[in-house]
Amino acid sequence: MGRTWVVVPMYNEGSMIGTVIEELKHSFPHIVCVDDGSSDDSAAVAQAAGATVVVHPINLGQGASLQTGFEFALLDPKMTEVVTFDADGQHQVADAIQMVAKLRNSDLDVVIGSRFLDNRTSMGKAKRLVLRTAAAYTRATTGMALTDATTD
Repeated sequence: MGRTWVVVPMYNEGSMIGTVIEELKHSFPHIVCVDDGSSDDSAAVAQAAGATVVVHPINLGQGASLQTGFEFALLDPKMTEVVTFDADGQHQVADAIQMVAKLRNSDLDVVIGSRFLDNRTSMGKAKRLVLRTAAAYTRATTGMALTDATTD
């Protein structure tokens, strides 16, 4: 059996991060939250909820937070998978569990989720148009047929 690390980038998510970690830790005991220069109590709440916390002293952006989280997870010689998960509660733990199972049971290196493969995600028409335009641009410039270019 593998050891999955969940990487959670966060910026001023003190009001939600505790709940997110509580939900995650039942299925994923190895969680690293990367506090990207928050001005609230995100780091303290995440640590109190049971996550390992790495802190950026200034805001470096989500990409840098993900990179830091991946680098931290790679320090564990028993790590077999990394899942990225949003700190604001919009991702579902059940989806992460299914994605890890798919990765373990298939000859795959990466599994990427999408908010547009079913009707569970509700968002405004303008946001949906922007996200679909980004997906079309990604397909045109990279050849990757993603339906959600901003998925984590």
